[in-house]
Amino acid sequence: SEDSLWMRSNCGGFELFYFEADTGLYIPAAARLRDTVWATHTCSMTWQTQGVWPPQKDGTDVTACDSNLFRGDDGPVVATGDNYGRVRLFRYPSTSSFCCSKLYWASSSPITRLKFACGDSTLLTLSGPDKCIFQWSHVRDREEGVAFDCMDRRGKLEEDDDDVVGLFGLQDLALADGKGALGDLGLGHLVSSRPWMAAIVAPSTLPPDVEDGTAAKKPVPCELAMSHVMGIQSQRTRSSVRYTNVGDIVLPASKYACVFNKKSNTQRFYEGHKNEMSCVSVSRDGVLVASAERTERPQIHIWDAGTCGLVKLLPCLHRRGVISIQFSSDRTKIASVGADQDHSIAVWLSPSGEWTADCQLLASAKGDVNPVLFCSFYEPPGGGNSSPESFLLGSGGRFHLKFWRLQGRCLNSYYPEYDRSFKLSTLLCGCAVGSKFASGSVSGHLFIWNG
Repeated sequence: SEDSLWMRSNCGGFELFYFEADTGLYIPAAARLRDTVWATHTCSMTWQTQGVWPPQKDGTDVTACDSNLFRGDDGPVVATGDNYGRVRLFRYPSTSSFCCSKLYWASSSPITRLKFACGDSTLLTLSGPDKCIFQWSHVRDREEGVAFDCMDRRGKLEEDDDDVVGLFGLQDLALADGKGALGDLGLGHLVSSRPWMAAIVAPSTLPPDVEDGTAAKKPVPCELAMSHVMGIQSQRTRSSVRYTNVGDIVLPASKYACVFNKKSNTQRFYEGHKNEMSCVSVSRDGVLVASAERTERPQIHIWDAGTCGLVKLLPCLHRRGVISIQFSSDRTKIASVGADQDHSIAVWLSPSGEWTADCQLLASAKGDVNPVLFCSFYEPPGGGNSSPESFLLGSGGRFHLKFWRLQGRCLNSYYPEYDRSFKLSTLLCGCAVGSKFASGSVSGHLFIWNG
């Protein structure tokens, strides 16, 4: 609280508790603190934030919450993060589950922490397994009617909201009036599923727009814009940090492919993916980028490194993700390794090298019974086309290394020859250097192969 006398907290049992700040004594009567002015608001289960929860059980769990309460009556907002990686903005207080809000898909992992910084000009969000910190620019509207390109959730309809409520069977959960009072049936249902509802008490003096019910119809007077991502998706990606033709760095972070300009300390984002990134690769000339996400049926996205605009979306072929993507030196071919049980290897062709309308699947084959961790094209002598007798690419991974020839539309594999007394360990990376192929192992050895 502002006078530093009281604290409130939420727990994993969906309960709301009040305590004395100096002694830690539990306060069982919530009505005693109904008019307390709070200095911070990080509890998502309170009277002021009951509207951030959906009116029905849809699996949403609000995992983080913060509000810029220092603005007083000058339009404070509530920012929330949930277990689906979404960030929402609400007006404060949010007492109706049908109030207007703005939604942003922030991460492929649950949002674990969320906090306003630099006053309220910046919002910081922290995601879970992908270990990324997202920095958002928080911009307030100058006019009431300003609209932004984002999704609105649960906004009341101008025509007849009762029809919508009846259609989804939400009569018991709909608010009876603007004060946040619930009908008898709705209260019993909510207390059984949300125990904290029994501990909330409305303030004795309500804001006018909350009292007359117009607050739920007002749009949120601000927006968020992604400005920076701190972190890299390095735990489950390999060789995914590359340079572009102008020296920018391309790296994966959560579901974003970030293009970082180290001179101006700014980032651009390719936002075409919806799930966690699994692989990023850049063409030899640094113009095109190919990326893929970790999902059941991944697609390879080819996009421009300068504009972050989509160029081509390749058809679905692999399953469960793409481990490695490599461009050929002339940018006319792409090799991809899937995370499916066959560890499939595919070669894609674009004769023009533009990867627009002329791209097609050239050949595909099963990689190996063991996981394949990398692939790399051979560079034809003199920069010309490779002959049918020469190897097209090499691949390797756990306990194996293979070389591949393209014969028609078939990829044929060949094992290297080496002393049988030597045990080949897991190979983590590999690259063709002229007519030789270099590979590195977990033991720290560097192997040079002829052929």
